[in-house]
Amino acid sequence: MRPRTPRPFLTFILLTQISNAVLVNQTIDDGLGDSLTGSKVQYSPSVGRGCGLVWKSQDTCGDCAITPDRTEARNNTWSSAIALSPDNVTATFPFQGTAIYIYFVIPNIPASTGIRSIVDCDFLVDGRIAGSYTHISDGSFRFQYNTLVYANIGLSDSSHTLMIQAKNNSFMIFDYAQYTFARLPIPSYLPQANVLIQD
Repeated sequence: MRPRTPRPFLTFILLTQISNAVLVNQTIDDGLGDSLTGSKVQYSPSVGRGCGLVWKSQDTCGDCAITPDRTEARNNTWSSAIALSPDNVTATFPFQGTAIYIYFVIPNIPASTGIRSIVDCDFLVDGRIAGSYTHISDGSFRFQYNTLVYANIGLSDSSHTLMIQAKNNSFMIFDYAQYTFARLPIPSYLPQANVLIQD
């Protein structure tokens, strides 16, 4: 029996599909999770050394000193935390794609108020630090919404884990993330399956 050789036409079709792959963006909301898979963001720790909530949302932050306007946040949700030693404050989620973008709400509370609003955090991709972001308040009392704080466009098209890690004595408000992956188009010339039903 002679070995089968690849059909040039089918090889051409596959290569054409790959080259014509469509880049698609999906959102990971701080509260609603991944718009494609439904996977939720994992926040840690839930309770800090003072036995209070570390991570708070627009629904649990009635007594917070820093409270953004929920209507300005994506999907009217946000999640905030203050990192106090020895708590390791993180937000973690999986995604599959070639790029990832992280968006915060940035506070600008004057230092003279004594309210901690310095944003200082690292971004870890698959367990390794891949970037960082720092913002010192300009004292204006204004919030900066939809602020891109981290972008990575050089990832392999595979499964990844992103962790946001707040540094000690810092504050952050996570709004949402977006990731990009390649989706192959469905060709219209694929043969249709015929189903024969016999009595």
